[in-house]
Amino acid sequence: MVRCKISNSKFLPFNCLVMLNRIIFSALKNAAVLSVLFISSLVLADAGLNVPLPVDPDLKLAKLKNGLTYYIKKNNTPKEKVELRLVVKFGSVDESDEQLGAAHFIEHLAFKNSRNFKNNSVRPKLASIGIEFGRDLNAHTEFDLTRYEISLPSNKKSHLQIGLQTLADFAAHVDIRPEDITGEEEIVAEEQRLRNNLDYRKTMAMLASALPGTQYSHRSPIGVESV
Repeated sequence: MVRCKISNSKFLPFNCLVMLNRIIFSALKNAAVLSVLFISSLVLADAGLNVPLPVDPDLKLAKLKNGLTYYIKKNNTPKEKVELRLVVKFGSVDESDEQLGAAHFIEHLAFKNSRNFKNNSVRPKLASIGIEFGRDLNAHTEFDLTRYEISLPSNKKSHLQIGLQTLADFAAHVDIRPEDITGEEEIVAEEQRLRNNLDYRKTMAMLASALPGTQYSHRSPIGVESV
């Protein structure tokens, strides 16, 4: 048995801290996530949320006239590879009650038809340069944003042009057609059914308890089948 001997010092010995941590964890293990969130909020409040985060001096950061902010970071490992990301600042918490799941649905439709990639041609076009959907090409809808990802097989100018053109279409040139909506409804509905499991329900219950008064527990990125 580990014994905890408290001296006259105003600081608890390390072994006492370990024991105290174990006692608290044992008593509150069902609320462990909430405890972490609470402690994290205290740390963030103490740090000052209004203080701008420092920018990596090796990062090139600028904004285009259309409002797009871009970041460029050189990375020598792996060699001759390029990772592209497009982050759209719109997620499920930005939806209204009538729009539940809209951000996720639009993410799916972006791959269907756009100005430079008509009739589901974006996947075959990217596959022609070695990009595999799922592994090198994907998208994710979250509470606060929607993210598109492309991993280019090389840093060739032609590959970079295709990758950037794809993200540009996703950002501003998606052409939504009625037939695409109808065809994608079943896919999204099946995704909703697959994700509606115990872990999902526990996560939403935790959000309702940890973030009361916010939209997070009412705005699942996957959406709802009724809408």
